[in-house]
Amino acid sequence: MNATRSPEVDQLLESADRLIRSGEYLAADQHYRQAERLVPGDASIALRRALLHYRIAAGSQNAFYKALPACRDAIDRADAATRPHLRDLVLDDAFFKPLAEALFGSQ
Repeated sequence: MNATRSPEVDQLLESADRLIRSGEYLAADQHYRQAERLVPGDASIALRRALLHYRIAAGSQNAFYKALPACRDAIDRADAATRPHLRDLVLDDAFFKPLAEALFGSQ
């Protein structure tokens, strides 16, 4: 759990992650939006939503060009302790390879 977030927010994020794994993208986005209302400006939530929207759009070129600046902004806003986790969110899923290469170069 992030020390600055409430257990409620962490539960919403965990629930959203489970929903994504089961393909329930719109429900996951609702959980992310709820979490954003509780912790406005949280870089982790912003990155997760950008990645979700990229996934919903099946990684289209248009989605790439929308997600890339949102991902960059979230990573730039994150504190030093959070950045490695955000990086892993992008790198650990092959679906996000185009975004990972644009954000971090070839890995």
